Amino acid sequence: MNKISIFLCLLLFAANSYSQQSFTIKVITEKGEAIPGVVVSNNNIFALGITNDAGSFSFTHTTDSIILTLTATDYITNRSLVVKNIYREIILTKKTLEKAEETVTVFGRKSTVVNAAAAVAIINKSSLNKYDQQSFTAAFNTVPGVKMDERSPGSYRLNIRGNLLRSTFGVRNVKMYLNELPITDASGNTYFNQLAPALLGTIQIIKGPGGSMYGAGTGGVVLMRNDAMQKPGTDLSITGGSYGLFTASATNHFSIKKTNSAFTLAHQQDDGYREHSAMRRDVAGYTVAYKPNDKHTLTATTYYSNLFYQTPGGLTASQVVENPKQARPPTTLFRSAVAQKAAIYLSTIYASLADVIIINKYWKNTTGVYFSYTDFKNPAIRNYEKKFEKGAGARTVFNFEKNKLSASVGAELQHSFINTATHGNK
Repeated sequence: MNKISIFLCLLLFAANSYSQQSFTIKVITEKGEAIPGVVVSNNNIFALGITNDAGSFSFTHTTDSIILTLTATDYITNRSLVVKNIYREIILTKKTLEKAEETVTVFGRKSTVVNAAAAVAIINKSSLNKYDQQSFTAAFNTVPGVKMDERSPGSYRLNIRGNLLRSTFGVRNVKMYLNELPITDASGNTYFNQLAPALLGTIQIIKGPGGSMYGAGTGGVVLMRNDAMQKPGTDLSITGGSYGLFTASATNHFSIKKTNSAFTLAHQQDDGYREHSAMRRDVAGYTVAYKPNDKHTLTATTYYSNLFYQTPGGLTASQVVENPKQARPPTTLFRSAVAQKAAIYLSTIYASLADVIIINKYWKNTTGVYFSYTDFKNPAIRNYEKKFEKGAGARTVFNFEKNKLSASVGAELQHSFINTATHGNK
């Protein structure tokens, strides 16, 4: 019996060895130069090895063909089909310095990221689309020196280079602009959580104070655009997930003669991981750009946002061990978050009009006005707060640029009227 078992094992080993197929590849640049150290993996599942100094790699596999994923620093990842016993040369394309060469407009002057007169980062539409469409957190946290988190689902905190002021339900100490005009109110508060990722096209982040151009007392500036000057078409996105997550958005770009428009609808809802942590957000935005000639562009932007999210409250260490999903329980002084129906009800309507005129080959002027209205309600554990906020403002900037000399002069005026009432929540 032992001899028979050994014989069968040898047969199986021989059959397995016979089924292995040989593959050989060489990885080269577009100029035909060998690329050593390229990681070769089986369809990005597991690594098979790396190319040698000559850019070559040989291996065996049980199939007649296989899809390889080739990864190397400074090169675009490549997926290629290779066939047994057929030598193949695979070309990797070198990455371009897209981020460094992207054009940004900071302090009134257009330049590339590396030549900008400030530490600036850009998050474009493709970068936003890489991450989930429920939150800006993942996209912002890819930027060095920038940290964004959410206290509750739908409640952002933004930290730029360690500069953070506490804001209960909004972002403070960071000035935010949409299509040339501020969405930050005169008190320095921004309800950034009302915006949906689908509403924006590009985001530029200026790290550090921007007082010379965007007002004093800021730890950074965020310049956002919802560009209507796009090719006609429709973008649709639907996402579902655990804990009742559902998001849907649609953006339609269309043009009529000298007018380009973008209309966006976005909806998001989820039940949350913890008890009493559900949220819902509905956003409708419309941007229209009228360009009668190459020297004049008139852009109107408006959006309406309705946001609701529950605030479960904090837990002690023992309560987390007992049940990490629970909302804040009652105490001897206050009722529970569930009993008090602690939540945020926030709705805003915003409208702006910006006019860009190229006066001559040296001078350009950007002038705009905006209006906003916010209805804020916060039933909390201790009290019930209601706020009605009205805001208006205007901004004008003259930019001069000749050869290597550039200068900007302008003014910005903001006014807010806030009516606040706080009473018991019983």
